[in-house]
Amino acid sequence: MNDNFSENLINGKVLGKDDIYLPWVTKVLQNNKATASTNLDDGVYFEATYNGNKQELYLDVYKKQKNICIPWSKNLEEGEL
Repeated sequence: MNDNFSENLINGKVLGKDDIYLPWVTKVLQNNKATASTNLDDGVYFEATYNGNKQELYLDVYKKQKNICIPWSKNLEEGEL
């Protein structure tokens, strides 16, 4: 699986366990979900979902498109724009 991951998802770059981090992990009943990213500067992150009923793992791959700063103010908290 590591070879498949490296070849198809990160352009052939081989990563070690110290290169991958999990910002969020949860378990509900027999199902699990986690988000993962790497220390590569490519904007790619992953979402893994384990379906315990079917014993299947689904992996979604996303690429960050933008990072937009929206200033927060008291007016926004009160529902005004």
